Amino acid sequence: MKWINNFWIRHGIFWVLYWLIMGFIGGRYDLQFGRAYAHEAIELPLRMVMVYAVLARTPILGKGNWWRWLAEVLGILILTTFASRVLMYWVIYPAFYKAEYTITFWAESRLIYAFLDLSLTLFLVLSLRFARQYMEFTSQKQQLLVEKATAELHALRNQTNPHFLFNTLTSVYALALKNAPETAEVVHRLSQLLRYILYECAAPTIPIERELHIIQAYIDLEKLRFGKRLLVTARQEIDDPKFQIPPLLILPLFENAFKHGAGESRFGIQLDWELRLQQGHLYFRISNNTEKTEIPEENQSAGIGLRNLRKQLELLYGQKYQLDILEEPDRFTVTLVLNANGLSTGSL
Repeated sequence: MKWINNFWIRHGIFWVLYWLIMGFIGGRYDLQFGRAYAHEAIELPLRMVMVYAVLARTPILGKGNWWRWLAEVLGILILTTFASRVLMYWVIYPAFYKAEYTITFWAESRLIYAFLDLSLTLFLVLSLRFARQYMEFTSQKQQLLVEKATAELHALRNQTNPHFLFNTLTSVYALALKNAPETAEVVHRLSQLLRYILYECAAPTIPIERELHIIQAYIDLEKLRFGKRLLVTARQEIDDPKFQIPPLLILPLFENAFKHGAGESRFGIQLDWELRLQQGHLYFRISNNTEKTEIPEENQSAGIGLRNLRKQLELLYGQKYQLDILEEPDRFTVTLVLNANGLSTGSL
């Protein structure tokens, strides 16, 4: 409803409704609705002048000198009360009520009533103004949080991409030094990975089957590098291959396993991974053997990939995920559990 953002339409509707309601309230006592609506129509311009004089001086919530504003509002109310009394005594009373009763200009009770009546009008308008400001402030704050989270997520992905590329190029370099005939095939598979990272990772989400396809290409690339030394065991249970997940959700875990596990092994390399996706509930575990004699601190072994992945998970899923890292003298295991249905799309 774009019309609601139009100042003249929005305020025009408010004042028409105000006039109709106040005229009905005034007329229901003696059933003189025509006179009541005429009375309100004469007073309405004065009320409008009062309201817009106050609104013009009303600061934005959380800003401005509110004590000064309250003093100005009180002054405007007092002036409007006397103006209303002049209007009542010299215009409205002679036109509609002179034959029924008499009034005096300085009647204390009538002045107090006029002050309270005008204060009620002002309270109604200011309540609407402050409510609108609060909703706009809340909306802007939420938008800023979403933009901040989105910028952080993109920055993390931009860090992950060159980091992943660097580690993959290391594999190509190792084969090139040996003049291995597989080098051309490795470069071809690397081009597939680059296409995925440069183009498909820019999308908010991708089908999980697409991420698994790239993961398989990456595993095949590492098989060319390590040959028969690499033994990969995989288990998959996926009820919906088209299920949408954020890109680079699982791939960095494989990159970390090869970088900090296989890449440091001098002998046989065992990589076991398991993926289950049932009705949006994702369970992933990857484990690789290591040759470390002591368990390093997590922030030393997890590397850039896992640290960035954890930050991305926090931005995308808040606290609704579980990323466990288990380091043993001869094994390194990472487990990811999350409800992929709880993806915060505002952060993508």
